[in-house]
Amino acid sequence: MEDRLVPDRRSWDKAIQFMTTSVQERLNEIQQIIEESRGPSIWSQWLYWQSPKPEHAVAQSVQSELKQLLSQNPDHPQSILDDDLTIVRRNLEAKGVTDVSNEIIRKHWKMIFKEHFLERQLLAARDCQSFYQHYKRGFEDADVDCQAVVLFYRIEKMLNLTCNALRQQITNTEQRRLEREIKDVLDDWSQDSDKKKEYLTGRRVELAQELSK
Repeated sequence: MEDRLVPDRRSWDKAIQFMTTSVQERLNEIQQIIEESRGPSIWSQWLYWQSPKPEHAVAQSVQSELKQLLSQNPDHPQSILDDDLTIVRRNLEAKGVTDVSNEIIRKHWKMIFKEHFLERQLLAARDCQSFYQHYKRGFEDADVDCQAVVLFYRIEKMLNLTCNALRQQITNTEQRRLEREIKDVLDDWSQDSDKKKEYLTGRRVELAQELSK
């Protein structure tokens, strides 16, 4: 994406807004899933007399270790490494959480990494708000990567073009339907002389003709 596709500051701001809204919605969904995996909150336990299950306690411990892993290496790749699995299991065992399989760790890693990734995208969107002129002039900053903004600009543009095409298609479809209905009405009139006389030579038409003289 070396080309400068975003034409002006207004389009840049709209792309950032679209990116922020989309990422925040997805982040809310992921965080809800994470919360459910951790079991009832302290408030729910007290208010609704809900008790956490053993797997909820395991989930909380595993997720805590994984978040610590990402805090130490924010640029961690998407896939968790074998060495990471060993470190997480060792730390869990030191805290008395045993018999946690790699499959369980990987299951929670997917959720925690998604949350981590989306949170970083939100931060990037905020950082890029005042970066349009740098982008337009082709300046690169190692600390600020705004390529995601360009991607969301492309996505929004594609969606707008698709919506316009669909609206035009619907309009054309409705126009053809209306033309068919008019044709059907005219066909009915041609077969019914009384109805045709009522609409074409009725008292209202005669009165209108008289008034127009």
